[in-house]
Amino acid sequence: MAKALEELKEYMKPCKYCGEELLASPNKEISEFGVYHKTNYGCYYQSYCKECQREVVKLKSSNKHTNTEQIKEHMKEKRKIDRANKEWSIYNITIDLTSIEERLEKRFSRWHERYFYRGVTKREPQKRWNEHLYDLKKGKHCNEVMQAVHDKIREVYQELNDKEFQDVWENAILKFEVVKTLDNNMSEYEAHKHEAFEIKALEHELFYNIKESYKLARLNGHSEKDISYLKDDMIINLEHCSSTTRALNEHKKTTQSLDAESCS
Repeated sequence: MAKALEELKEYMKPCKYCGEELLASPNKEISEFGVYHKTNYGCYYQSYCKECQREVVKLKSSNKHTNTEQIKEHMKEKRKIDRANKEWSIYNITIDLTSIEERLEKRFSRWHERYFYRGVTKREPQKRWNEHLYDLKKGKHCNEVMQAVHDKIREVYQELNDKEFQDVWENAILKFEVVKTLDNNMSEYEAHKHEAFEIKALEHELFYNIKESYKLARLNGHSEKDISYLKDDMIINLEHCSSTTRALNEHKKTTQSLDAESCS
Protein backbone atom coordinates (compact mmCIF):
# COMPACT_ATOMS: atom_id res chain seq x y z
CA MET A 1 0.00 0.00 0.00
CA ALA A 2 1.35 3.42 -0.96
CA LYS A 3 2.46 5.66 1.91
CA ALA A 4 1.31 9.23 2.35
CA LEU A 5 3.84 11.83 3.51
CA GLU A 6 2.58 11.86 7.13
CA GLU A 7 2.96 8.06 7.31
CA LEU A 8 6.71 8.18 6.75
CA LYS A 9 8.75 7.29 9.84
CA GLU A 10 11.26 9.66 11.37
CA TYR A 11 14.78 8.28 11.64
CA MET A 12 18.48 9.04 11.24
CA LYS A 13 19.47 8.29 7.65
CA PRO A 14 22.91 8.31 5.96
CA CYS A 15 23.23 10.55 2.89
CA LYS A 16 24.25 8.68 -0.26
CA TYR A 17 26.78 11.34 -1.23
CA CYS A 18 28.40 12.90 1.86
CA GLY A 19 27.87 9.86 4.09
CA GLU A 20 26.72 11.95 7.06
CA GLU A 21 23.87 10.55 9.16
CA LEU A 22 21.09 13.13 9.27
CA LEU A 23 17.47 13.39 10.34
CA ALA A 24 14.82 12.26 7.87
CA SER A 25 11.36 13.40 8.93
CA PRO A 26 7.91 13.98 7.41
CA ASN A 27 8.17 17.43 9.02
CA LYS A 28 9.69 19.44 6.15
CA GLU A 29 10.91 22.18 8.50
CA ILE A 30 13.38 19.89 10.27
CA SER A 31 14.02 17.12 7.72
CA GLU A 32 17.47 17.05 6.11
CA PHE A 33 16.07 15.01 3.22
CA GLY A 34 13.56 15.85 0.53
CA VAL A 35 10.73 13.48 -0.39
CA TYR A 36 9.83 11.75 -3.65
CA HIS A 37 6.10 11.83 -4.40
CA LYS A 38 5.48 8.77 -6.57
CA THR A 39 1.92 8.41 -7.78
CA ASN A 40 1.71 4.62 -7.62
CA TYR A 41 4.23 3.93 -4.86
CA GLY A 42 3.58 6.66 -2.32
CA CYS A 43 6.25 8.84 -0.69
CA TYR A 44 9.92 8.02 -0.12
CA TYR A 45 12.86 9.95 1.26
CA GLN A 46 15.48 10.94 -1.27
CA SER A 47 18.77 9.09 -0.99
CA TYR A 48 20.84 12.27 -0.64
CA CYS A 49 20.37 15.19 1.75
CA LYS A 50 19.09 18.61 0.70
CA GLU A 51 22.51 20.22 1.01
CA CYS A 52 24.13 17.61 -1.25
CA GLN A 53 21.22 17.84 -3.66
CA ARG A 54 21.83 21.55 -4.16
CA GLU A 55 25.57 20.99 -4.63
CA VAL A 56 25.07 18.10 -7.07
CA VAL A 57 22.82 20.26 -9.26
CA LYS A 58 25.60 22.88 -9.43
CA LEU A 59 28.24 20.26 -10.26
CA LYS A 60 26.21 18.66 -13.01
CA SER A 61 25.24 22.00 -14.52
CA SER A 62 28.94 22.89 -14.78
CA ASN A 63 29.71 19.48 -16.38
CA LYS A 64 32.13 18.57 -13.60
CA HIS A 65 32.23 15.42 -11.46
CA THR A 66 29.31 13.82 -13.25
CA ASN A 67 30.50 10.38 -12.19
CA THR A 68 28.68 9.22 -9.01
CA GLU A 69 31.86 8.14 -7.22
CA GLN A 70 33.53 11.47 -8.04
CA ILE A 71 30.50 13.32 -6.66
CA LYS A 72 30.67 11.28 -3.45
CA GLU A 73 34.34 12.08 -2.93
CA HIS A 74 33.73 15.75 -3.71
CA MET A 75 30.85 15.99 -1.21
CA LYS A 76 32.73 14.19 1.56
CA GLU A 77 35.70 16.50 1.12
CA LYS A 78 33.43 19.56 1.01
CA ARG A 79 31.72 18.51 4.26
CA LYS A 80 35.12 18.03 5.87
CA ILE A 81 36.24 21.54 4.83
CA ASP A 82 32.91 23.11 5.82
CA ARG A 83 33.11 21.49 9.26
CA ALA A 84 36.69 22.71 9.77
CA ASN A 85 35.58 26.27 8.95
CA LYS A 86 32.56 26.22 11.27
CA GLU A 87 32.67 27.90 14.65
CA TRP A 88 32.22 25.86 17.80
CA SER A 89 28.91 26.65 19.51
CA ILE A 90 28.14 26.26 23.20
CA TYR A 91 24.39 25.79 23.53
CA ASN A 92 21.90 25.53 26.37
CA ILE A 93 18.80 23.35 26.63
CA THR A 94 16.31 24.41 29.31
CA ILE A 95 13.47 22.18 30.46
CA ASP A 96 11.07 24.58 32.16
CA LEU A 97 8.29 22.92 34.18
CA THR A 98 6.85 26.03 35.84
CA SER A 99 3.90 26.12 33.46
CA ILE A 100 2.79 22.57 34.32
CA GLU A 101 3.30 22.54 38.10
CA GLU A 102 -0.36 21.69 38.78
CA ARG A 103 -0.11 18.54 36.69
CA LEU A 104 3.14 17.53 38.38
CA GLU A 105 1.72 17.96 41.90
CA LYS A 106 -0.83 15.25 41.14
CA ARG A 107 1.84 12.69 40.22
CA PHE A 108 5.23 13.60 41.72
CA SER A 109 6.15 14.75 45.21
CA ARG A 110 9.38 16.52 44.22
CA TRP A 111 10.73 18.07 41.07
CA HIS A 112 12.88 20.98 39.93
CA GLU A 113 11.28 23.87 38.12
CA ARG A 114 14.04 24.06 35.53
CA TYR A 115 16.68 21.65 34.24
CA PHE A 116 19.73 22.89 32.33
CA TYR A 117 21.93 21.01 29.87
CA ARG A 118 24.92 22.71 28.24
CA GLY A 119 26.75 21.19 25.32
CA VAL A 120 29.24 22.08 22.62
CA THR A 121 29.10 21.28 18.92
CA LYS A 122 30.84 22.15 15.68
CA ARG A 123 27.80 21.20 13.67
CA GLU A 124 24.99 23.55 12.75
CA PRO A 125 23.34 24.13 16.18
CA GLN A 126 19.83 23.52 14.81
CA LYS A 127 20.91 20.12 13.47
CA ARG A 128 22.35 19.18 16.86
CA TRP A 129 19.10 20.32 18.49
CA ASN A 130 17.03 18.14 16.16
CA GLU A 131 19.20 15.16 17.12
CA HIS A 132 18.51 15.80 20.82
CA LEU A 133 14.77 15.86 20.13
CA TYR A 134 14.94 12.68 18.05
CA ASP A 135 16.92 10.76 20.69
CA LEU A 136 14.47 11.81 23.43
CA LYS A 137 11.48 10.68 21.36
CA LYS A 138 13.14 7.33 20.72
CA GLY A 139 14.05 6.91 24.39
CA LYS A 140 17.79 6.63 23.74
CA HIS A 141 19.22 10.00 24.80
CA CYS A 142 22.76 9.74 26.19
CA ASN A 143 21.85 11.92 29.20
CA GLU A 144 19.89 9.71 31.60
CA VAL A 145 18.42 12.61 33.59
CA MET A 146 17.09 14.43 30.53
CA GLN A 147 15.57 11.19 29.24
CA ALA A 148 14.00 10.45 32.64
CA VAL A 149 12.45 13.94 32.85
CA HIS A 150 11.08 13.57 29.31
CA ASP A 151 9.55 10.18 30.13
CA LYS A 152 7.94 11.42 33.36
CA ILE A 153 6.41 14.42 31.62
CA ARG A 154 5.11 12.08 28.92
CA GLU A 155 3.28 10.18 31.68
CA VAL A 156 1.68 13.42 32.84
CA TYR A 157 0.26 13.98 29.34
CA GLN A 158 -1.15 10.49 28.76
CA GLU A 159 -4.28 11.89 27.14
CA LEU A 160 -2.26 13.35 24.24
CA ASN A 161 -1.11 11.36 21.23
CA ASP A 162 2.59 11.44 20.35
CA LYS A 163 2.30 14.35 17.93
CA GLU A 164 0.22 16.46 20.34
CA PHE A 165 2.64 15.77 23.19
CA GLN A 166 5.61 16.64 21.00
CA ASP A 167 4.05 20.03 20.28
CA VAL A 168 3.66 20.71 24.02
CA TRP A 169 7.13 19.36 24.84
CA GLU A 170 8.98 21.36 22.18
CA ASN A 171 6.99 24.61 22.32
CA ALA A 172 5.86 25.00 25.94
CA ILE A 173 8.51 23.15 27.96
CA LEU A 174 11.80 23.13 26.05
CA LYS A 175 14.01 26.03 25.04
CA PHE A 176 17.19 25.83 22.93
CA GLU A 177 19.66 28.70 22.58
CA VAL A 178 23.27 29.26 21.60
CA VAL A 179 25.15 30.70 24.60
CA LYS A 180 28.34 31.70 22.78
CA THR A 181 30.50 30.82 19.79
CA LEU A 182 34.18 29.86 19.88
CA ASP A 183 37.06 30.08 17.42
CA ASN A 184 36.71 27.57 14.57
CA ASN A 185 40.44 26.74 14.86
CA MET A 186 40.03 25.59 18.43
CA SER A 187 40.72 21.89 19.02
CA GLU A 188 38.01 19.56 20.30
CA TYR A 189 39.87 19.27 23.61
CA GLU A 190 39.95 23.07 24.01
CA ALA A 191 36.26 23.37 23.07
CA HIS A 192 35.27 20.85 25.75
CA LYS A 193 37.35 22.78 28.27
CA HIS A 194 35.26 25.86 27.49
CA GLU A 195 32.10 23.77 27.78
CA ALA A 196 33.15 22.58 31.25
CA PHE A 197 33.91 26.17 32.28
CA GLU A 198 30.46 27.36 31.17
CA ILE A 199 28.79 24.55 33.13
CA LYS A 200 30.79 25.37 36.25
CA ALA A 201 29.91 29.06 35.87
CA LEU A 202 26.21 28.19 35.69
CA GLU A 203 26.52 25.85 38.68
CA HIS A 204 28.11 28.64 40.71
CA GLU A 205 25.38 31.08 39.68
CA LEU A 206 22.58 28.73 40.68
CA PHE A 207 24.29 27.63 43.89
CA TYR A 208 24.91 31.23 44.95
CA ASN A 209 21.18 31.88 44.91
CA ILE A 210 20.58 29.21 47.59
CA LYS A 211 23.83 29.65 49.52
CA GLU A 212 22.25 30.54 52.88
CA SER A 213 19.61 27.80 52.57
CA TYR A 214 22.37 25.32 51.75
CA LYS A 215 24.41 26.25 54.85
CA LEU A 216 21.36 25.93 57.09
CA ALA A 217 20.41 22.57 55.60
CA ARG A 218 23.93 21.18 56.13
CA LEU A 219 23.94 22.38 59.75
CA ASN A 220 20.64 20.56 60.26
CA GLY A 221 22.13 17.33 58.93
CA HIS A 222 20.33 17.15 55.58
CA SER A 223 21.89 15.02 52.85
CA GLU A 224 23.24 16.26 49.51
CA LYS A 225 20.28 14.61 47.80
CA ASP A 226 17.77 16.53 49.93
CA ILE A 227 19.70 19.78 49.55
CA SER A 228 19.66 19.45 45.76
CA TYR A 229 15.90 19.92 45.91
CA LEU A 230 16.25 23.28 47.66
CA LYS A 231 17.16 24.62 44.25
CA ASP A 232 14.49 25.46 41.72
CA ASP A 233 17.08 24.67 39.06
CA MET A 234 19.24 21.64 38.33
CA ILE A 235 22.17 21.19 35.95
CA ILE A 236 22.12 17.76 34.35
CA ASN A 237 25.62 17.59 32.80
CA LEU A 238 26.71 14.79 35.12
CA GLU A 239 30.35 14.72 33.99
CA HIS A 240 30.92 18.40 34.86
CA CYS A 241 28.49 19.20 37.71
CA SER A 242 29.72 17.76 41.01
CA SER A 243 26.68 18.67 43.14
CA THR A 244 24.26 16.90 40.78
CA THR A 245 26.51 13.84 40.52
CA ARG A 246 26.80 13.52 44.32
CA ALA A 247 23.05 13.89 44.73
CA LEU A 248 22.26 11.24 42.12
CA ASN A 249 24.85 8.81 43.53
CA GLU A 250 23.34 9.17 46.99
CA HIS A 251 19.87 8.66 45.55
CA LYS A 252 21.01 5.44 43.85
CA LYS A 253 22.58 4.14 47.08
CA THR A 254 19.37 4.86 48.99
CA THR A 255 17.27 3.12 46.33
CA GLN A 256 19.56 0.07 46.28
CA SER A 257 19.47 -0.12 50.08
CA LEU A 258 15.66 -0.05 50.11
CA ASP A 259 15.52 -2.69 47.39
CA ALA A 260 17.87 -4.93 49.38
CA GLU A 261 15.74 -4.55 52.51
CA SER A 262 12.56 -5.42 50.61
CA CYS A 263 14.19 -8.59 49.25
CA SER A 264 15.53 -9.76 52.61
